[in-house]
Parts: sequence; C-alpha cells; structure tokens
Amino acid sequence: MEEKQKYAREPNGIEGYGNDVIFSENQRLDWTDRVYLKVHPEDQRNFKVWPQKPNDFRSIVLQYTESLRKLNEVILRAMAKSLTLEEDCFLNECGEKPAMFMRINYYPPCPMPDHVLGLKPHTDGSFITFVLQDKE
Repeated sequence: MEEKQKYAREPNGIEGYGNDVIFSENQRLDWTDRVYLKVHPEDQRNFKVWPQKPNDFRSIVLQYTESLRKLNEVILRAMAKSLTLEEDCFLNECGEKPAMFMRINYYPPCPMPDHVLGLKPHTDGSFITFVLQDKE
C-alpha cells in the first residue's frame, strides 16, 4: 500500500492511483483499485503519478500507447471511409493533440461479493475505448 500512495491521485485530480472520488454517502462505488494516467499527448504526461515498479512499466505503457494510437487512427479512418466521409474527418474532430488516457484496474477479492459490482453502470466519455482483459 505504501508504494501505491507514492502515486496517489490528488484530492481534485483524476490522474494517479486511487478509486472513486466520493461526492455523497449514497454514491455507488466501484470495487476496484486503479491507476489512471494521461498517456497522450506526450507533453502532457505527468510522470510523477506513473508507478516506478515494475521497472519496465513506463516503457511498456509508452509502447502500448503508441500501438493503440496507431490503431485508433486506422479505425477512425476506416469508419469515415465506410460512411463515405472524408478519410480524416473524425481525426480532425479530435484536434491536433487529442487526449488519450489509460486506466488500469485491479479488482481485489471482495468480502461480500453479493453486495457490490465490479464496475457500476457508466458511459465512457471518449471517442473510442479499448479494453484489454488479462487472465487474472
């Protein structure tokens, strides 16, 4: 836990390690620990909230981010083309420096699994969401 606190989300921030911001007593919370990082554009990365362990975390995330950025461009161009629109129309709508975030979730064992959801119903605010699920 001490390691996680080094990268804790600031009270009014979204980046770093943590969980839901609590706004009210009646709020439904996710049963998850997570790291939320702005990974693109490059000049807006806040490396002080990026975990240092494992040692290759940063290089793996940067490589993965670049692969997803390229895939995103391919998908957006294909979508535009399939709709007989200008090929870069969706990319142009995203601006010169589109934001790209990464959320890494961990769902710890829950003492009362019948009383919680792993992830509450929600809507992603992004243009495209990529989900990678591991085996654990």
